[in-house]
Amino acid sequence: VANAYCAFAALVSRGKANIAYATPLANYAIRQVIAGRRVGTKLNSNDVSSPLAQRRQGFTLRTLPSESSEPNIWSEILADDSLTPVPDQAAFRLDFPAWLRIQGRRQRELARFLAVGNTATEAAQRFRVSGARVSQLRGELQASWEEFQGETA
Repeated sequence: VANAYCAFAALVSRGKANIAYATPLANYAIRQVIAGRRVGTKLNSNDVSSPLAQRRQGFTLRTLPSESSEPNIWSEILADDSLTPVPDQAAFRLDFPAWLRIQGRRQRELARFLAVGNTATEAAQRFRVSGARVSQLRGELQASWEEFQGETA
């Protein structure tokens, strides 16, 4: 609807309102939407969340399953990395759940939420805190992880 309206407004601004028929405008708008052209947004083929980039590069983004549907699948996905040496992967698979168990419920939920790639803004909305507080909590989680790993001075 927005694409059709913008096309109509463009015709009116050019003084061509007399050729603005509903069917051609609707067909044009449909083709624009199918092509991924949205009103008020720029196309960015470098952004992986962009439908244009997904269509051009032949991939799709999928959300990770929730814990209730497939427990610990997110930790499997995080640990499944061909670049990380196998001993480090094994250590992570053991250490991360152990570290999570010593966190409070809210900290644990936040750590899991951030670990699967959610942004601080998304975390702020989900946990009903400010973005600045999420940054503070993320710093606390990092310090706790480093202490758990024996990395702090």
